[in-house]
Amino acid sequence: MRALVQLEEEERARDLGDALFAEGIDCRVDASREGGFIVWVHDEAHMDEARRILELYRASPDDPRFREAAKVAEARRKERAAAEKKSRHRSVDVRKRWREQGGWGRLTLALVIASVGVTALAGTLLPGAHENLEVVAVVAFDWDRVLRHYEVWRIVTPIFLHFGLIHIFFNMWMLRYFGAAVEHRHSTLTLGVMVLVMGGLSNLAQAFFTMGLFGGMSGVIYGLFAYLWIRGRLDPRFGIAIPRSTVIVLLAWMVLGFVGFLNMANMAHLGGLVVGAIWGFLSSGWLGRNLR
Repeated sequence: MRALVQLEEEERARDLGDALFAEGIDCRVDASREGGFIVWVHDEAHMDEARRILELYRASPDDPRFREAAKVAEARRKERAAAEKKSRHRSVDVRKRWREQGGWGRLTLALVIASVGVTALAGTLLPGAHENLEVVAVVAFDWDRVLRHYEVWRIVTPIFLHFGLIHIFFNMWMLRYFGAAVEHRHSTLTLGVMVLVMGGLSNLAQAFFTMGLFGGMSGVIYGLFAYLWIRGRLDPRFGIAIPRSTVIVLLAWMVLGFVGFLNMANMAHLGGLVVGAIWGFLSSGWLGRNLR
């Protein structure tokens, strides 16, 4: 985004902005801290044309064609708003997308199978079951093993270890929607990268605040959820929307963990949520559309 000119009167700045927008030049008018109003041009490639229109406006600001430009600009704004609204209506609920795309993605299904398998082998699937400490020791996070023995897989592998049927059921239930949505919308490789990054960073966040044993796919799930939620809200062309009820439930569930009502890996949840939200924000193109 480049500043085109600063004008003293807001009305003049708005008139110039309308003239630019009527010619297909995206722009914005902001009040300046020093007084006056700045006309910004979004795309630097349009600066030469914008300067030409500025010179015409300076030469004859009351020319009738500029009053006509205001009407054209208003009509274009309405058309754009209508198009964006229509695009938002075309966004598909992740559950509907899951059914339309044929259900499970390959990696999503593989993650579910791996989670069930590791949890079953570790003996943590049923309450009161005898834990297989050898399996648990291989996948559990351990700062000493990571830093001194370079067993870096431990940064990610806790995502496969769950504690009890309820824990793994709800995690896999959510993963089948969020994981498949990302895999179908982007690719298996993209989902794989997201799982590694979100899983690793959420586990590191949890390990930094606790020395105990932890595990679960929740950090990844909150990361995928936040990515789809933020990307869907900021990018009308994305085509996927998270239902408001799902947003409320997941955020409320995380809050219940932090207030002590539920015993959960709270920092893993928060870490995944933050990583996913940032990922969704940066990939939405919002910065490019508004700050260029």
